[in-house]
Amino acid sequence: MLLLFFVAIPAFVIAPVAPPWIPEPVEWWAYDTRLALGRPLTTMTSLGNALIGEPEMEFLRGGERISLKSDGLTLIGDLYRPATTGPSPGILILHGSTPQGRRLGMYRILGHELSGLGYVVLIIDQRGYGESDDPPGVTDPNDFDFVTDARNTIRYLRGLDGVDPERLYLVGHSFGADVALATATEETTIQKLIAIGPGRRLTERAGTVDAPETDYFRRREMRYMGLDEPVTVDVFLQSRARLSIENHPSYFQNEKHVPILLIDGERESSKDHQFLRDAFQSMVGEKAYVTLDRADHYANIANLGALIIYDAQAVTQLVREIDKYLSYGR
Repeated sequence: MLLLFFVAIPAFVIAPVAPPWIPEPVEWWAYDTRLALGRPLTTMTSLGNALIGEPEMEFLRGGERISLKSDGLTLIGDLYRPATTGPSPGILILHGSTPQGRRLGMYRILGHELSGLGYVVLIIDQRGYGESDDPPGVTDPNDFDFVTDARNTIRYLRGLDGVDPERLYLVGHSFGADVALATATEETTIQKLIAIGPGRRLTERAGTVDAPETDYFRRREMRYMGLDEPVTVDVFLQSRARLSIENHPSYFQNEKHVPILLIDGERESSKDHQFLRDAFQSMVGEKAYVTLDRADHYANIANLGALIIYDAQAVTQLVREIDKYLSYGR
């Protein structure tokens, strides 16, 4: 415990914004330490929020394992089919920045719950995450073309037996919401878009060469994707930072944009709430915005392997809001 104190405290003081006088090796050490400790701490936070809510637990494994090709890479996913027969609406879910990829408890719960409501749900590991292939390199922005992968996966979903091609929906969480937002500006087969906790204040935090957290976010991408070397600043800015919601104002100020639902949690930071409210207000056309009651960024869902411990109230509200928005008008 004493060793942890002397390791963790300095790392959390230095990262994610290291003072300019900190030597680069110490800076990278601080980033790596914070990233290594960050995932367990996030899990414990969501576990605590679940336990003070309406705690329930389940052993949930993934759905049917599938693989598909995209841009020369193999992507691995889980497919959840409803018990109903006949053409069903299809949902593609894109995960956030997590080494667990599609296996994070939040996504497994959504797969099970939404398929139980009659949707065909596909959750993939994005390139570089989980079981999917790594990017072909780290020196070209096209190496990190998550949008092309999302578009190809939507086409795969559209072609599956039992999927209604006229009812295709895209749901993204955190970094996955950023990919979903960028994908929606290009992919016309999507009928509705849901962004859960999209990246906020990214330009301010890591959207320029001189932004205070750019190096930290680059390091996080390297570690979570298991890359052998960090992404250069230029490649990071061209491939990752451009995905953020704040980089698509003209699209969402056109009334013909895909209908969008924005979701965040009440326990997320006030700055993030204000940013998303402002983004919502700037949009025109069909839109909606929901804040989950007493929920954190992961909807109070924590998992220890196959065991998922969650706040039933938060999960029920999340699933209900998704279904209500996607069902409206269909």
